[in-house]
Amino acid sequence: MMLRMFRRNFANDARSSARKHSLQRAHHHTTLATQRTLIRATASLSLLAFTTYAALNSQEPVLAADSPSTNDLAAAPPNIASEQKNMNNLSFQQRDQLALENRGRTFGTTYPAPDLDLVSVDVSQTGTLRLSKRPTFKGRIGDRYASVTPNNNYVFYTLDPELQEFVASVVDRAPANHVAIVAMNPKTGAILAIAGKSPSVNGIEYHAGFPAASLFKVVTAAAAVEEAGINSDSLVAFRGGTYTLNQGNYLPSPRADRRLMSVGEAMGRSCNPVFGHIGLKYLNG
Repeated sequence: MMLRMFRRNFANDARSSARKHSLQRAHHHTTLATQRTLIRATASLSLLAFTTYAALNSQEPVLAADSPSTNDLAAAPPNIASEQKNMNNLSFQQRDQLALENRGRTFGTTYPAPDLDLVSVDVSQTGTLRLSKRPTFKGRIGDRYASVTPNNNYVFYTLDPELQEFVASVVDRAPANHVAIVAMNPKTGAILAIAGKSPSVNGIEYHAGFPAASLFKVVTAAAAVEEAGINSDSLVAFRGGTYTLNQGNYLPSPRADRRLMSVGEAMGRSCNPVFGHIGLKYLNG
């Protein structure tokens, strides 16, 4: 009886020990399989990222200068489809080895940071954003003019690069001493281009010493061309100074109006009496 019990207990212990070792072996194999799966996934992601870079760039990506490689598998693939096919032809051991070789390696070309103006930004009590200085509009990120703050935040501007370059070239070629051009989106108020030059007025394109009332001269002249048939050579009689417009000279008077100026010259000189007379004579009613 005691012998049978001893044999039964010994058999139970043997079976328990066998199951324990079997579980340990299964856990060991599961751990190895998991590690291999992670390594293969790393290799797939590395090659996929590398392939995507090659597909999106016209030039072959190159390895960083401090990490040369002669491995054919690390060369720039022609496209994602062919590289995926190459990946499928590799054995698990080759994929594991490739993942280990590419670990920590930098692919692609390293580009320098853009040269941007350093500006600070604050908000006024009315909610208006203010810059610490006027931007030069020389630095760009992609197709947007930009600056950078001391906290490494980017400030993007509404200027259109193509229009800005054209406006700047017009200002540079203009023979006049004082020139300023500001182009604005009439619906949003966004500044699309701004440039100016002056030997005596610093930042003339930002100068706000005079109100923008002379913009209405353009509207008045355009309406007179359409409605009254005048042109740039049409002469307008007036009296008083070039810029003076008050109760003493705003009404046309055949006897008192002794000065003559063409509409084109009046536009260039921004002559207030001429456009006042044009409005009253040709567009009043």
